[in-house]
Amino acid sequence: MIHRSKFIEDNQKNIICDCNDAREKYLNFPVRDSTGDMTWDYRNYNFFSLSSGSYALFEVYKELRSVIKSELGDRRMWFQSWLNYHDCDSVLGWHTHEWDYHGYISIDPKNTITKFKEYEVVNKVGQIYFGPGNREHMVECCERFSDYRITIGFDISFDLDPMHGCMGMFPLV
Repeated sequence: MIHRSKFIEDNQKNIICDCNDAREKYLNFPVRDSTGDMTWDYRNYNFFSLSSGSYALFEVYKELRSVIKSELGDRRMWFQSWLNYHDCDSVLGWHTHEWDYHGYISIDPKNTITKFKEYEVVNKVGQIYFGPGNREHMVECCERFSDYRITIGFDISFDLDPMHGCMGMFPLV
C-alpha cells in the first residue's frame, strides 16, 4: 500500500532540516558505522529515537504508527527505523528485509523509482510505502542529483527473538 502524507508534503523543508540534524547527531556518536552510512548501521539505533526532539518528526511517527495499525490492527509488534541518506552514486542496490513487513517514508526521494521484482514504486514526497517483508528491491535514479536522497526505512516484526541483537527494534505502541 502507498499512503500519501499531506503533513510531509506541507512540512518537507522543516523535516529535511530535522533529518539533517539527526544525521549530525548520529555522526557524533562515539561508536557508529565508520563510513557514516546510517542505513547499514540500522541495528544500532532507531531513527525516531535519534530524532526525538523534533516536533515535525514526532508527527511523522504518529502518522506512520496510524498507517501501520490501520493495516495490521492493534496487535503486539516491534519496529526498527533508520535514515537512508544517499547521493546519486550510493543509492541502494538489490536487497531484502527478512521481517514480517517493510516500508519507507519518502522525505526527499528525488526522481527515483523503487523497483521490486514484482512491481515498481515511483517515489514522491510524502509517500509512505508499506508492504510484506522478504521482497527484493532496489532504488533506481531516473536522473542525476547533486545533494542527498532522504527516506526513512522501517521494518515490522510480530515475533521478536529476544536475542536478535538489534538495539533499534522498539515496541510499536
